[in-house]
Amino acid sequence: MADNTQAQTNETAVDAANDLVFQQEQAHLSDTYAKLEAMAKTLAEKMERRRWQAAQDKDDMQEEVKHNFASDGEAQETYVDYAVLNNLIRDYNLEQDADSERLAAAAKLLEQPYFAKISLEMRPGAPAKDIYIGLAGVADDNYHRMVVDWRSPVAEVYYNQENGATSYVANGRTINVNLLTRRQFDLERDQLHAYFDSDVAIEDSLLLQSLSAQRSEHMKAITATIQKEQNLIIRHKDVPALLVAGIAGSGKTSVLLQRIAYLFYRNRGDLDPRQVFLISPNPVFAKYIENVLPDLGERNPETITYHEFAARLLPAGRNPKAEACPLELLWRIDDTVEHLTFEPNDFRDITFYGTRLVAGAAIMQLMQKYPNVPAGPHLVTLVREELFRRLDARLKQMAATEAVQDELLCLSLDEQVRLFNAPFDPQTEQEARDCDVGGRGASMVVSEKPDISTWTVEKPDGTKITIQVNKKDANKY
Repeated sequence: MADNTQAQTNETAVDAANDLVFQQEQAHLSDTYAKLEAMAKTLAEKMERRRWQAAQDKDDMQEEVKHNFASDGEAQETYVDYAVLNNLIRDYNLEQDADSERLAAAAKLLEQPYFAKISLEMRPGAPAKDIYIGLAGVADDNYHRMVVDWRSPVAEVYYNQENGATSYVANGRTINVNLLTRRQFDLERDQLHAYFDSDVAIEDSLLLQSLSAQRSEHMKAITATIQKEQNLIIRHKDVPALLVAGIAGSGKTSVLLQRIAYLFYRNRGDLDPRQVFLISPNPVFAKYIENVLPDLGERNPETITYHEFAARLLPAGRNPKAEACPLELLWRIDDTVEHLTFEPNDFRDITFYGTRLVAGAAIMQLMQKYPNVPAGPHLVTLVREELFRRLDARLKQMAATEAVQDELLCLSLDEQVRLFNAPFDPQTEQEARDCDVGGRGASMVVSEKPDISTWTVEKPDGTKITIQVNKKDANKY
């Protein structure tokens, strides 16, 4: 057996030495890998220098900032100092985050720089353009794209199309190209083991080989062997529900995770992994897939079992049971929900520490505004949005009462600044709602989101200063 293995290795080496294409691809791989190593080293050193410089600048400016609100002029100077300091921290964070993403991509590609290549003729008679496809996209200092992310629009040509005239859509524009070559690589780090060209999307034998070789404790990404049918599911347009049926071992779980990664990539500005729930059949399965999305350069969504999901929705003391549920009972539930009507006793007041914020009767009136909407998630969403608006109005009304203002004015200056990021001294009801700073003409409106705190300071002349603080990054340095 050892002799056969050695003979195969020697034969492969001889074939590689006589294959000009292999030598060219190995040279390109070595060059790309060297650039990735240099990029990772440069980025790491750059981030370390910036981290040190940010900490130094932050300490220096904090010593210079005077927290003085004795007069209008001094208060304005203090607000400007706050703005300068926070803008400095924000700029450092933006630069650091951008380089951190590039460093993460470079580190991922150092394991496998790319797995495929396509040669495209962008217009008739033009030289072929080689595009290498990997698990992440990265460009050099001259903005030349070294590796293209597998989820980018042009990569769809590799997965879906056959050789010849084809097209892909980027930024709403259809780009017609001629696919000359589709090539896959078997490589690791800077060592090319083999390459193979194919004039069809992906050969089934490659998928079977990948699946049989990578069934281990942790499921591995199989991006390099996605079949055309699987890719159609992965890149399917966003819909409320997408049902995928397949036999055991057909790759449903792989497709699911690839689709999640694709949606994160295409909706990076709108979709956050913390907003996505992956419901798994049991904790063992969750452990089985936990490394797939990180391997694709994405964070994991929150993974819970169906039992845990149901337990969050049920009233206290009611736990989901593992008993079988007859199908007839489910149909009865559907029929009951379809004709369900609410009664006054179904609603309770929304209170906070004994103070009623929204009356139960008001909630019932909201329900009655939508007589044609059946009981269910859609009706709950409609009513919830209106309740949020009413609750916001109620809180603003309460904020203008004498009792609340008196309680706030009893706070020390340090407590006011800690709670509201500014002293609190309202002169009118509107100033009380907007958290007027000192009541002297300069006002600060504070809006809070889970990760971002936004301060808007308006000067007496009408000009505004907006300060945004990333809460999780505020103490990064």
